[in-house]
Amino acid sequence: MKYILVISISFLLLSISFSLTLGGFDASSNDLFEFERLTDRCSMRMGGHDLYGDILVWQEYIEDSYDIFAMNLSTRETIQITDDEVDQKDPAVYGHRIIWVDHRNEFQDIYMYDLITGIETRITEDNYNQGQPDIYENKIFWGNYPDSVDRSATLYDIDTKEEMVLFEGITNVGYSMYGNYIAYMGSSGQTAIRLLDLDSGEEKQISSTVTQAWEPQVYQDKVVYFEYNFVNSGVYLYNISNSTQIRLSKENITTNQMKCSIWENYVVWEDNREGTMNCYLYDLNTGEEMNITNDDTGNFCPIIHNDTIVWARQVTSGSDFFMVRLDRDNDGVGDHSDDFPDDPQETIDTDNDGVGDNSDAFPEDPLETVDTDDDGTGDNSDSFLNDPAASMDSDLDGYPDRWNDGRSETDSSTGLILDEYPDDPERWESEKKKETSIIPMILGAVFIFIIIVVVFVLLLMKKKKDDEEQISDEASHIPLDENSMPDEASNEYELKQKDTEGTN
Repeated sequence: MKYILVISISFLLLSISFSLTLGGFDASSNDLFEFERLTDRCSMRMGGHDLYGDILVWQEYIEDSYDIFAMNLSTRETIQITDDEVDQKDPAVYGHRIIWVDHRNEFQDIYMYDLITGIETRITEDNYNQGQPDIYENKIFWGNYPDSVDRSATLYDIDTKEEMVLFEGITNVGYSMYGNYIAYMGSSGQTAIRLLDLDSGEEKQISSTVTQAWEPQVYQDKVVYFEYNFVNSGVYLYNISNSTQIRLSKENITTNQMKCSIWENYVVWEDNREGTMNCYLYDLNTGEEMNITNDDTGNFCPIIHNDTIVWARQVTSGSDFFMVRLDRDNDGVGDHSDDFPDDPQETIDTDNDGVGDNSDAFPEDPLETVDTDDDGTGDNSDSFLNDPAASMDSDLDGYPDRWNDGRSETDSSTGLILDEYPDDPERWESEKKKETSIIPMILGAVFIFIIIVVVFVLLLMKKKKDDEEQISDEASHIPLDENSMPDEASNEYELKQKDTEGTN
């Protein structure tokens, strides 16, 4: 038990992805889907398997009886869940819980195994058979078969251990549960698919009234199943939201399409249109269909969950499991594990902000994605997103509170000056600093004034000198002999002389 517990815990926690991927659809290629063999045991019963995440469970024939096995698809680690001389069949898995139909008691019972704790639990102890179980979150659903006609179903809460009996008086039960919906096989003249809404209590038939239908699988607001029109069978989808039914497999195919499974916008089924049963994939978004396998070996019962498809392939003495992973952008990461399934450059968005880690400057901060100035502060928080020297401006006055680590005023690319009052939008420098800053301004003004005065004095001195030179020049042209003066000049000279004498 300790060994099983240790393996179980590691089995659940390890999640190393396969390198095997599945590219986008290419209708021109039949060899697009490369798949890998998971087992080499040749003893599995086709159809007795289920898939959730990376956990594959199946029933395997060992020493004259069927037992339950589980495999971690990432690590390929396989463990045997049951080891009895009687049959354990029809396993289903959700999260870390596996359920199955067990024959160890007088009647068929439902058992559960917890991969984390390694604990096995008997769920039913009634004096009649139970079968066709399914599990979703903490709820288990199964059919009750007290006889061949009077049947019902039970919904069981794992946490509270409360039971609710459903669908009393029907012929068939099963088959699938998701959220508040249960899709099952009921009988009203022929086998039909019925749907129960646990929230509203509404129950109705969703398959055609003139065909037989089997094995529904419900996911979100869609149910897939196959209908048999007494000639061949086809795969159908019922949309719960608008109460419409469409056929997914081609109308002109006269062979059988059945055993379908759905996850998100993909549906898979088995199809023998080429004469041998093969697996097909249908994209609900594009309406495109593609065969996953294309050989004459025989491939059956495909199941899809997340980005993984698993099916049973017929081999010489039994069957084995094979798988592919969906990878639309061919980046090596499966679609379900890829946060950007259509972008080959991105696969992870750690902070869930819509920007891939490869392009996100702050991959662990959902509020930031870009750092324009590479200063370590995202643009959404950077008051100076184009200046690496500073980032914070508490009072929004345009002056930084402090310099970024390792930066200073000399590193500022926009000429920033530090704010001495980071919480006051009206001030950014101290009065003392202002007074100190006035002195050089005054000295500068005085210096300029002195220069102006000096220039002015020099100009005056130059003008005076020029005037004196002019006067001297004029005087040099006056005759010294009065007899040689012109009459007018002589007269003027005489008048000046008389005035001079009169004055004396």
